[in-house]
Amino acid sequence: MSSEPDSGERYGEYVQRQTSRQQSYSRQNTLKEGVKNANEHLAKGRHYEAACILRDVVLPTIHELESAKPMSVYHAEIGTDDDLPWYWSALKRFKDQPHAYCRAVAAGNATTVLDGDTRRVTQTIRRAVASAESIVAHHDITESSMKNRVDAVGFSSKLGEHLQDPEMDFGDPVRAVAEQAGALKTLFCGGTGMGKSTGVEREAEDYYLTNWQEGRDFKLIDLVGLRDGENWFYDIPQQQDDLRRIREEQGLAPDFAEVAETSDRDIEILAPLTPDLTQQEMPFDEDDEEFIVKPFTVPASELSKPLLVSLIMSRLSEGEEQTIRGVYDDVDATQDDWALADLADHIRSRDELGEKHKAKAIGVLRSLQQEGFIRTHDDENTLEWREIFKSTETVTVFTQAFCRNKISRLVTFAYLINAIQREREQMIGIPQCVLLARELWKVCPHKQRQSFDARSAALQEAIGQMLAEIFRENRHSGIHLLADTQQPSDLLKPVREMFNRYVIYSANKDTIKDIFSWTQNNRWDSFWSTMTAKSGEAGVIGQVEPAIEERDVEFLSPIAYAPPSHHHRDAETDLTGWHARCKYLDNEELATPMSKGIRWEDYVPDHLEITPVSTHEDGPDPQTQPVAAFVNECIAYTSEGSEKRTDVRTAFNEFVKAKGRSENGWDFDDNGVMVRFGDQFKTAVDGEVRRTTKRGDNAYGNIVLNEVGKSHLESAMDGLEDAAKPLADAD
Repeated sequence: MSSEPDSGERYGEYVQRQTSRQQSYSRQNTLKEGVKNANEHLAKGRHYEAACILRDVVLPTIHELESAKPMSVYHAEIGTDDDLPWYWSALKRFKDQPHAYCRAVAAGNATTVLDGDTRRVTQTIRRAVASAESIVAHHDITESSMKNRVDAVGFSSKLGEHLQDPEMDFGDPVRAVAEQAGALKTLFCGGTGMGKSTGVEREAEDYYLTNWQEGRDFKLIDLVGLRDGENWFYDIPQQQDDLRRIREEQGLAPDFAEVAETSDRDIEILAPLTPDLTQQEMPFDEDDEEFIVKPFTVPASELSKPLLVSLIMSRLSEGEEQTIRGVYDDVDATQDDWALADLADHIRSRDELGEKHKAKAIGVLRSLQQEGFIRTHDDENTLEWREIFKSTETVTVFTQAFCRNKISRLVTFAYLINAIQREREQMIGIPQCVLLARELWKVCPHKQRQSFDARSAALQEAIGQMLAEIFRENRHSGIHLLADTQQPSDLLKPVREMFNRYVIYSANKDTIKDIFSWTQNNRWDSFWSTMTAKSGEAGVIGQVEPAIEERDVEFLSPIAYAPPSHHHRDAETDLTGWHARCKYLDNEELATPMSKGIRWEDYVPDHLEITPVSTHEDGPDPQTQPVAAFVNECIAYTSEGSEKRTDVRTAFNEFVKAKGRSENGWDFDDNGVMVRFGDQFKTAVDGEVRRTTKRGDNAYGNIVLNEVGKSHLESAMDGLEDAAKPLADAD
């Protein structure tokens, strides 16, 4: 905890850190009070008292700030700021002879001779006070312009402070949410470092805190943790000093541990049961003798038809789509709890599919099955959705951090989105829920930001369709949605336009115009004038209570968002979520499940294995001898032919993908990989492979790609052409 020594910190270091922090707060309070008192005396004509405060309190305390700068630097930085008054010469004169100016006004002299020059003393003092106040505002200790600060509240708690012009009267507090149009679908937008991730976590926490109040509960589900356990901190009090300070300045407790009624927080972290998960380091709770992370599996029969069909079709042509759809329908109609192997068997039995197409389709399914977590309903790690929905005091976090590749991360997210909507529509008597989707553009990006891998791009497109469906149906399923992205244009068009509430930290005028159009509002130019460049300040467009009550109000801006009371990951110091948990919590240590004698079934059970299609009987196994199998199936030996080495390697990568041998193919940017392939390739060819060139590029002589090899090369080139379409072709 922040109030106790950090792990590995000496007691003396802890005392020094706490003392330094207290001194910093004390100096800031001294400056605020000094500026206030000096201006009060000036308003009453008491120049002597104001000059003494400036001399004895304000200027010395500015000098003591840890971030203090030379006056010449203040002159360069503040002198170009139109919002801050700056009288360099007056401030310098006062600093050079403060006692002389105090004596002059004490004697009642409006003017006097200082350094041989007759000056109006009271004017110099007023300008020196104004300039010193600008320095204080420059350090963000006071506001550069006076606005009314009223609490902006959500469903259960203070979200931040709305900075209002004096003539505004929206009430105090002002409600920054409204549900006139049903469940909220909120998108946070802004560049890196602007504060959107802390803002979206504060709103998620606001939903969660309703569970400690009478009348309404929300289940909080954090869906996306693609990288390093960035969403693992809901049960850890805020550790960042800067974020704790901002909370205290807004009159909030620095962390939830200091609020008794909401201090008992619970989290469950669920990870797909991927291969070798038992060998991954993760937090182990020594008190409860269990791992914080729990595995889950996905029943194949709960993967939606659009998802699986689009994934398989990424390897086939449009002519086979109807057959693949028919395969899914046949299996789903005849079996309640089927496996991917059942789909593969039906594909194998379809006479209208050629062997090449069967191999590609089954290769996709086999590759997906090898990710380990696609099972059947009878698996012991299948999720119990009713139990999840009803445990509102536990934050459910899904992490994709241990997934081996992008495909498995996307399939996991797509399953969760589809399953949550489907399960909720079939249940009664469950609380509403709020889904948090971080970095949404990574799972349903605009077409020109989709993955170059055709399968990943197909999944991203399918996820976009699923989200659009949730947006249309969320009133009936009781789902609220929080998401963040840098720019709305990063998202698929059907997704970015279907939010009903936008929190904007930074955006250009065209983006703001679009958002006002999507929310049926008009006053984008008024909103633009309220935008600030300060981190943590944002404007809210759509579904705010004042806009419901007053026709002329379309937004609330700016709102200085408070950080969450739980910890927000600091990428520079926290490393990963699992390292950070063990740093902040004394009862957790990093360990592998295997080291604690736990063995989850993190391998594909034999009965779920999918046998690959072999287009050549008794040839090398593509799984164990991929290069030899490629030569056997895709290369013809001829004394007169040649193929570019890059084309051969491209066809090989497409071949191993189709066989389910590799997700992304071999990394030929690695010189060692390239040499290994070349050696194995020449060994596998039945004859001498000579070195030559073809149209100026290095080539293999005495070999050519046969029809199967050419089809793999064409498939790869088609994927690259689709990914390289110009922006002008985008939706």
